[in-house]
Formats: sequence, C-alpha cells, structure tokens
Amino acid sequence: KLLKYTDFEDTDVCSVFLAAAERAVDADLHDTRAVSERRVFLSLLTMISYSGVLYTSDLMAQLMEMVKYSTHASSRDSDAQRLLRYAVRGSSAAQDDLYRSLWLKVEMVADSRVLGRYIGAREPWSPIRVCFDERGLFKSYPPLVHASAKKTSAIEADATSGSGSTTMEEEQRQQSERQGMSTEITSHTSEGGEEMVEGVRGAVVAEASEASGVKDVALQEASHGEQRTVEALDLRWDDIHRLIERTRALTSPPTERHPQQEKMEIFTGIAVYLRTIATGRRYCSGEEEAGGEYPAESRERALFAVGYELDVWARLFELVQEVRHDMEKFITDNAAHHVEPEFECWEALLITLRCILDFCVVRTQEKGKEERAAVEELFEKTMKLRNELVEESRTRFGGRMRILWLQEA
Repeated sequence: KLLKYTDFEDTDVCSVFLAAAERAVDADLHDTRAVSERRVFLSLLTMISYSGVLYTSDLMAQLMEMVKYSTHASSRDSDAQRLLRYAVRGSSAAQDDLYRSLWLKVEMVADSRVLGRYIGAREPWSPIRVCFDERGLFKSYPPLVHASAKKTSAIEADATSGSGSTTMEEEQRQQSERQGMSTEITSHTSEGGEEMVEGVRGAVVAEASEASGVKDVALQEASHGEQRTVEALDLRWDDIHRLIERTRALTSPPTERHPQQEKMEIFTGIAVYLRTIATGRRYCSGEEEAGGEYPAESRERALFAVGYELDVWARLFELVQEVRHDMEKFITDNAAHHVEPEFECWEALLITLRCILDFCVVRTQEKGKEERAAVEELFEKTMKLRNELVEESRTRFGGRMRILWLQEA
C-alpha cells in the first residue's frame, strides 16, 4: 500500500499543537520578561515531547521560529540544538522505530525551514558545534582552536603528563555519559541552571579531563568569544555546510506541500548568521550581543562588532560572496520554480557589507600606512559588491527589495 501524509493521525495532533504555538506568538504577554516567553515555549515543548506524537515539519518550523526570535539570550542556543535533535529524530517516543521509519518516508521533519531558522538562531561563536555527529550529538569544537599557541602547547603538555594514567578511565566515563545523554529529555524545570542543563542534554559540552581542568578553561574562554579567529570561523562555516549535506534539506525534491521556495530559508539563516557576526548583536536588541563582553551603551552605538582583526573581516567578505554565488546558482538551477531570496536574507547581506565598510573606515583612521593598503583594498571590493546588491534591490525581484535600495542609497 502506498503511504500518504494523511494516513497518520499524528498530523491532527500536531495541528492542535501548531495552533497553540501560533496563538502563543500572536498573544500579548502581560509579563514582558524574556523568561516568560521562554516558559510558554517550554510548556509547548513539554507537552509535545511527552505525547510521543510523530512531529510534522510545520510544527517544528513554527517552534524553531519561536527560538530564532527569542529574547532569552542565555537559552536560545541550547533550545535550537534541542529542537533540531527532535526534528531529526522525528518523534519523542522511545520504541517506535518502525512507525517512525514509515513516517519519515512521507514527511521530512527537519526540512529547509527548520534548518534555516536553526542556523539563524545559533550564536556564531558558541563553543558547541553547529552540526550534530553520526549519533545525533552536538560535540564541542576542539579546545586547540580556542587557545593561543602558547596555551595550546601548555595544555597538551599538562594533559599528557597529568592525565596519562587515567586515559582509559576517562574514555569509559565519557562514553557512558554520551550514552546517557542521548536519551530523550524526561523533565523540564523553570530554574535557570536546570534549563541550561536540559538545553544541552544530548550535547557533549566539554570533552576535557576533569583531572587537569585546563581544557575546561579554554572552553570557557571560547564561550566568551575571546578567540575569534579565521580558523574558528572556518570551522563553523564547514560545520554549516556539513549540516546542510547531512540533512539533505537543500537537495530534497519539492512537493506540493513544500515548494522549492521554502529552501531559500537556508540562505536566509546563513545570511543572518553572518550578520550576527558582523554586527555583534541580534535584531537591534540593546541587551543582547553575540559574545556579550561589552557594555550595552557601547553596543548600541557600535557600527560593527569589535574584537576582530582584519583577516576575520576579509574572510567575512569572502563568505558573503560565497553565499551570494551559491544563492544565485540555486535560483538559476530552479528557474522553473521562480524562487527568490527572502527580504531578510538580502537585507542581512547588505548589513554585513556595511559593517565591513565601517570597519575599514575606522581602521584606516587608526592604523598606519603599512596596513592601510590592505584595508583600502578590502574597502573597494566591499563597496563594489554592495553597490551591485543595492542596484539589484531596485531592478530585481519585482520591486520587493526596493525599500532597501532607498534605504542604502
């Protein structure tokens, strides 16, 4: 018998949860604190995870959108990881492998909408990987990336001498911890500390040896964004591409329920990811900042994120070029489907380029002649690409981006 999406009664249950999620988003909360918004999300997630229902992509996409625009900065990153794990698995039931495998044949739960919003929700300099591994776990980035060269050699020396005798014990302990973490969440609490633990359950946050403790220090440094290098940025960029390939969200064939246009949300998520790196904040919120180590007053006045060297900004420009190239190729390859970039995607690319230009202007005034040539070259290339995007905002996409042309011009 040929299976259909409507053969599963779980879709009716998910439609009820979806209606509740949409109503929660539209409702005006009397308590405007960020924690109140998060409690609504956790309440929905608790009911859904305990129900054992098979998830629909519409429901997961709506929940991921709630996470993406959440103002609860301390839990947004972990909530996005948790929700993506749910979407990749397809349900929260413990013993429904056969039923779930049939469901995944007719429904791609972790679709392009879920993936794009997940990428846009992640904190760019988070020490936790963007992509999950083969077992569905979110591991941490190698501590070697976070530490400087001198610290790295010291860490390696201390780890070799101090924990060599306990290597086997540590491996066994970590393996047992990962097996325990891979189980589904059994409870949600409203206390801050517990929420953070629940948010990264299933993710191996630190793979350091507790005996030496030095790698934990490096991980804490990374979480505060102290090592924002080209190497760290490239690791995260490769992770994003690995995630897209692993989920097949960009290459899956379109359906009647999910047209090809939905795949443009992946490019939107990537553009938002780059914009967050360039601006150092999310959606003009004075209380949040991607890295969070500068006063709110200076963040509001800042033209761009501080703490990056010239090579990071040059690499950021290259990534904007890459996103634009990949997006134009996707539009050309799917000309029959009439796909177009989303407004937020185009705007995010322009904002990122504007931040690069502002950095170049400030850098030229602060530095001497030896670095001025490289900064001017980056400025000219960025200005050329920005002018192209501004002009295309006026002439392409049926006038949808015209407001950006008026704004930027």
